[in-house]
Amino acid sequence: MWAGTRSSRITRLIFYGTTFNSLSASKNGMLTFNAVPTPNNALNGSMNSAQAPNQATLAALWDDWNGLAGANAQVLGRFLDFDGNGVPEYLVINWKGVNNGGINPTTANNFATFQTILQLNTGTGAGGIFYNYQDTDVGDAAFNNGRQRNRRHQGRHSD
Repeated sequence: MWAGTRSSRITRLIFYGTTFNSLSASKNGMLTFNAVPTPNNALNGSMNSAQAPNQATLAALWDDWNGLAGANAQVLGRFLDFDGNGVPEYLVINWKGVNNGGINPTTANNFATFQTILQLNTGTGAGGIFYNYQDTDVGDAAFNNGRQRNRRHQGRHSD
């Protein structure tokens, strides 16, 4: 279980033509490369806004996600090595049972589960980036299914 922002070493990911060797997963539904997100803002904005991190970023479902102290809410990461050669082909980051901070925490069904899958170690080519949204109904029609937030990514802040 990761609390807050967690950094991890990855072997190799090419993103917007740049090779990265580490990433940070934020409880706010985003990943940044080679550094923790600065700022790590729960307020969502465009990737060129003051709210956006300065680092290369993947925002699977950028929002004010909370609940990491709760018994069932977790941000998990797992490397997958399908061929058994000791070099992972994929990294799966899963936000499991996080609740939306913009909604009353006692709202029934205020939890979401979604994930980002990164294809690693692809030689000189860019790896795939995949998003899965298992449950994004948080019990409030204004926020359900990511209505308040969008999936975004940026290679550099100026993109």
